[in-house]
Amino acid sequence: MLALTIVNHPQLLQDDYDEIASIDYENRALQKLWSSLLTIAAGTGAQLTREVLLARLEEQGHGALIKSLDQQIRNARLWTATEIAAAEDAGEGYRQALSLHKRTKALRRQRIELEREVAEATEVEDAERIGQLIGALHEVQLEITRMENQEAIIDGFGVMSGRVKGAATGHNA
Repeated sequence: MLALTIVNHPQLLQDDYDEIASIDYENRALQKLWSSLLTIAAGTGAQLTREVLLARLEEQGHGALIKSLDQQIRNARLWTATEIAAAEDAGEGYRQALSLHKRTKALRRQRIELEREVAEATEVEDAERIGQLIGALHEVQLEITRMENQEAIIDGFGVMSGRVKGAATGHNA
């Protein structure tokens, strides 16, 4: 959702470029798209539009990925990431998705740290500590799963675009 929201609403880059530029993705193709997007944005500046960005990204071979992301977003009815969303709704959806992204990343780092601690406790055969760590690890994993399944849509979303519920549609649907 983050990447496609920026593709469809590049004006969001002007509002918070540093934070947006610091996002990284685990998916290699998505990270390449993101790097290309940031390079194009830096080179284009204030003249950056959705049309210019899409054309340049397609020239760089990202067209199929963008089309796939667009279909996923529409199937999930995350219309705030589509081009038809008002700037205010797109920005709010983006901020929510970014918050979820950051929280999920922090939880993944915490999981890795707990896994390391479990390994250390296992080496020294500290059964009590292992039990505590396994419990904490289980809680972190449950929270990661919950975060990954959570949708970033809240009640009242869509007022600026004139829509609250319904399928995500647009000229590409």
